[in-house]
Amino acid sequence: MVCPTTRGQWGRSINVILNLFQDLGSNEIPKQVRNDREEIMKLISEILYAALTILILVLLPFIVFTLVTSKTDRLGGIQSFVVLSGSMEPSIPAGSIIYAKDAKEFHIGDVISFKKGSDIVTHRIVHGEKTDNKFSYYTKGDANNNIDSEVVAQKDVLGKSIFFVPFVGKFVLFLKSFPGYALFIIFPTVFFIVFEANNIRKEITRHAEKRAIQKLQAA
Repeated sequence: MVCPTTRGQWGRSINVILNLFQDLGSNEIPKQVRNDREEIMKLISEILYAALTILILVLLPFIVFTLVTSKTDRLGGIQSFVVLSGSMEPSIPAGSIIYAKDAKEFHIGDVISFKKGSDIVTHRIVHGEKTDNKFSYYTKGDANNNIDSEVVAQKDVLGKSIFFVPFVGKFVLFLKSFPGYALFIIFPTVFFIVFEANNIRKEITRHAEKRAIQKLQAA
């Protein structure tokens, strides 16, 4: 159900747009049309402002947390990694972001992220063994038929999966690039600051004009 207030706002917006189309053929722009255009621009700016506010308040904390945990484990011992392959499907789809936490012990069935050369692999433990007080693990991707050929030493384990967010891995990788950082971090932040500064300037101007009128009326 659409509330009466929302229905009224949409009705006024539609009437404004229809009035603009009716006056497109006119050589002169009436004052009402200028006012209608200003109303539309105001409506658009309010929509952009609301969308930007949601972006900053909801997405920005998630983005910052993911970017920070991809560089360090100092936030509660949590690290984040992008799952590039489909070796853990359907449990963890390709392109997911996985959040792993360091643990003192790992058990069969745990999904762990570990170093393999210059790569980071996320697979499930299927067997573990202890030799000379040192643990090592045999791992396997859920979608793979065979156990991984290399045994994983505990020193190479970065953490155990605690949760993951599907299908946002490529987006996070893009964020790590300068174009992505500029588009989703720098630009929205600058736009938000400029928008708020403009609102403050307008409020100061209105307040000054109001005081000037009051002084003239009192004179």
